Amino acid sequence: MNNNMKEKAQEIYSQYVTETYGDDLSKCGTLEDIARFKAWLEKRKQNLNHSVPFQESDLLTREEIHEFGIRIIYDYAKKEGYEILDVEQRIDKLPQLIIRKDGKTFFVMVKSGPADGTHLTYDKDIALQYYRTAEKHGCELLFAGVGLSCIGYGNNLLREKPYNVDFRGFEDVSIIGIEPEQLMAFEKYKRIKWNLDSDKKPKSEVKIRVNNWLLENPNHAITRKIINGEVFNVKDLNTSVSYDIVTDLMTIYFNQVYDE
Repeated sequence: MNNNMKEKAQEIYSQYVTETYGDDLSKCGTLEDIARFKAWLEKRKQNLNHSVPFQESDLLTREEIHEFGIRIIYDYAKKEGYEILDVEQRIDKLPQLIIRKDGKTFFVMVKSGPADGTHLTYDKDIALQYYRTAEKHGCELLFAGVGLSCIGYGNNLLREKPYNVDFRGFEDVSIIGIEPEQLMAFEKYKRIKWNLDSDKKPKSEVKIRVNNWLLENPNHAITRKIINGEVFNVKDLNTSVSYDIVTDLMTIYFNQVYDE
């Protein structure tokens, strides 16, 4: 890191400390402080993103986002040695790809959108419908979630701009055929699995994020229900909490917090 970069980093951290603690520096450098600083940086980045001007007409349409994701998965499948048998780009048609490898044929559902976490999940009813269709044809069903983040603009997905892509590999959807009670538990696990370490335990940064959120929102309905040991569905509370925070809470309080 050169001197200019060091000076810029020191300037940003000084701004954070001033805004967060004022003259009280006793909490600087703690684990909680590190997590708080990361959250502050993310909020700062979002504010900067929102400050970058763009025209509404510059935004990708739903169809363009859909086609963008299919191109990413098409290239990925070819790179991984799959034979591409068919491609369907129409947004209301499934599967998006039919591919083959090692004597097996797969239907692929592609879901594309902002990299906000929602791209990692699929509609269970639609998935079950196409699982049964794939099964009739002797095929297996895969899911490919593509999250897009426009560099400099975040979740504002603009044309002719560079992107970061969050794609975590094909996901086997055969689990959709199990009993509903088992499926519900699996769907919840599927959502939180990115928050777990190799031992299937919550990662330390997730614990810190949840602890900070609860401390910062002591009077929130979710906080009160967690403290009281209640089992609840976030959607029933009619409250505005980000998808990522709810996922973190579901990870730590697996048997209490639901989002169905």
